[in-house]
Amino acid sequence: MTDPNHSSENAIEIRGLRKHFPGFDLGPLNLTVPRGSIYAFVGPNGAGKSTTIDLIFGMGRQDAGSVTVAGLDNVADEVALKKRAAYVSPEMEYLTWGKVRNAVRFVRGFYPETWDDLYCAELLDTFEIDPDAKIATLSFGSRTKLALVVALARRPEILV
Repeated sequence: MTDPNHSSENAIEIRGLRKHFPGFDLGPLNLTVPRGSIYAFVGPNGAGKSTTIDLIFGMGRQDAGSVTVAGLDNVADEVALKKRAAYVSPEMEYLTWGKVRNAVRFVRGFYPETWDDLYCAELLDTFEIDPDAKIATLSFGSRTKLALVVALARRPEILV
């Protein structure tokens, strides 16, 4: 459930986040990212950047601490959080098969309330991505652009 002690004025709030793996401990991590800001995780391989993002989006469970995104608890409000926030990763496996238009149609089906077809078409045009192109033939950069297109076309409040 939403924690009243966390302000939804912030896009992301992390308090005392910890995660233990054999040979690696993340945290304790405290972080506040105000709405409308741009924030980057910078560090060497193995520093915990991807792990932190995975924990923010509930793709793993923290051992301790709390994470809120747009005022929503990342565990208790996981479904609502995923409706309001989008995550772009170069490792979007579903974007490696078929044609661009099929991937767009697939993702669109998850966000019928917020999906913007016109904006999606504009973004594909802006990034010079042919809807009839086979995804497997796209460069790494173009596949990453496609991941950004499908994230933005659903008009998320927060983009990671």
